[in-house]
Amino acid sequence: MAVDSGETPSSPRTQPAFAQRVWSLCVNPQAAACRRLIVLTVILVAGYLLSQYLPNRSYWRDEAYMLLNIMDKSAGELLGKLEYAQAAPPLFLWAERAMYVTFGSAERIMRLLPLLCGIAAVTAFAALAWRTLTPAAAVWAVVGFAFCDELIWHALSLKQYSGDALMSATLLILAIMPARPFSQATKTCRSTDTTGETPVLQRSAGRRLLWVAAATAVGAWLSFTSLLVFVGISLALLPAIWCEGRRSLAEWLTGNAVVAVSGLVLYFLCIRHQHDPYLFSFWAEDMADYSRPWTIPWFILRESYRLCEVPYRAIGPITAILVLAGGWFLWKTGRRQALGVLVGPVLMTIIAACLRQYPYHGGRVTVFLLPGVFMMIGFGLEAIRQYAPIPWRQGWFLPGLLMLLLGAGEASYRIFVPAGRSHIRPVVQYVREHRRPGEAIYLVGEGPSPSQPLTNGESVELFCYWRRPEPPVHLKMPSPAGIPERRFWVAFTFLPKHKGTRYLDPLLNQIRRTADEKDHIVVKEGGAAFLFEKHGSAPPP
Repeated sequence: MAVDSGETPSSPRTQPAFAQRVWSLCVNPQAAACRRLIVLTVILVAGYLLSQYLPNRSYWRDEAYMLLNIMDKSAGELLGKLEYAQAAPPLFLWAERAMYVTFGSAERIMRLLPLLCGIAAVTAFAALAWRTLTPAAAVWAVVGFAFCDELIWHALSLKQYSGDALMSATLLILAIMPARPFSQATKTCRSTDTTGETPVLQRSAGRRLLWVAAATAVGAWLSFTSLLVFVGISLALLPAIWCEGRRSLAEWLTGNAVVAVSGLVLYFLCIRHQHDPYLFSFWAEDMADYSRPWTIPWFILRESYRLCEVPYRAIGPITAILVLAGGWFLWKTGRRQALGVLVGPVLMTIIAACLRQYPYHGGRVTVFLLPGVFMMIGFGLEAIRQYAPIPWRQGWFLPGLLMLLLGAGEASYRIFVPAGRSHIRPVVQYVREHRRPGEAIYLVGEGPSPSQPLTNGESVELFCYWRRPEPPVHLKMPSPAGIPERRFWVAFTFLPKHKGTRYLDPLLNQIRRTADEKDHIVVKEGGAAFLFEKHGSAPPP
């Protein structure tokens, strides 16, 4: 691969020796240095994840929904319909149930599996990038993936999404990984087969499909989205398999049959029971709307951009351009099989959204697509490095540097202010210690605005720490004037970024018109409770 070695206006001889060395490493990095940087990145992000895991913030709302199912249902019951409109794969639920039964429901225990999946996902992606991209592009792809806030957050939450990312990266490794790293392969192999697509050092497409199928047949029980990734990969490899002959075609049929059997068993045993009308209505905006068919093309374009924007929203247009450049680069250089493997899962997700079976949007349910997105970003950087006008080639690494600055900046801040969405544990302890017999508890939460509090039964975090408090305890709250109890607590969580109770203050002020405030606790990290006594009530004995 040719790189410019001459001097440029931006790298004059008058620069200090250290600055010249840094510039040289950025413009023309060496493979050994790149390998060390990738290993260092994986170690740093693992340490950062541990720094966010150890503060041990309380469960937030979605985690509470999942945890209450794990606490209350047996292993067999977890295969059936889950409460609170939850859906999760069996291996994830069984592993969490085993942890709960053995060690209890402490946050660090129940979040350990997502944490390990998150660290493993970064490691798997690093292996994929190193063996598929050039060393220089691999560094920035790994840096971007490792510090992506969406991935980090789900590695710290009691949800299955970090497992989705891990399985996706693993399947991509098996589908497109050459026999030796790109940096070694290019020394001995620059030719392709007669189709112009498959590197000589790559294993046969049929054999790779078998490995992908074996991993999917098991991995689908840990990650439902593995099935979408597999179908995309299978279709992308089919043209090469067809050209390879009967043996590869038999391997393709065998692999698809194995995954089909696993998927059907999983569907009838688990998935069909977890179908919930509320989930389909909740994700309705992220599926094709056939009542307005003319909006479907715009929906696909909008959500595809949002998917490219997820890695770093502040530079969404740049990452979107890099993804497009990466697709162009793979097409131009004849690596169309790799392009199909990376784009196939996205197309399958779009088809699922058009069939109204799975949402397509830039968010938690499409975290499994991010390994492919970051691979495309890596190829996009390589496109700039090789094909951009010469002055632009010298700055090919700048988009990666922006991702590093954004990711590392957020990580540095979060080391001192750990991420969290609520913190009700100390509030529950306070209420348990100060609540008197007969005092009611009303559980509410923040809504989309201060004028729309959640008083409809969605705020159940308290039950994670106080599973069966003495009644009366209410998940729904009437108008303040209609509260029947003389003394009652109002307990809720709030987002720490709101810096207090302001989203619930309008509701609290309404209550104060009919009741006197007797006690309260507010935890700045995201939890509060207020004790009220109705006006004119006789003092407690």
